[in-house]
Amino acid sequence: MNKSIKEKPLLSTQASRLNEDVTNFCFIIHYGRKLFALHTIYANFKSVYVKTLADYDNLTTNKS
Repeated sequence: MNKSIKEKPLLSTQASRLNEDVTNFCFIIHYGRKLFALHTIYANFKSVYVKTLADYDNLTTNKS
């Protein structure tokens, strides 16, 4: 009987640790997706911006 009393807290701590791990994992997935979306938007904006700068540079060099 003493043994079963000792095992119960161990199981509950393992369960709470697992719960924390799952919560952290969901947190990382949630914010990771947001960061990835922001990174994609930034990359698209940057490529358009660089292309526009290159086009503008070509226009100004062709005129002169």
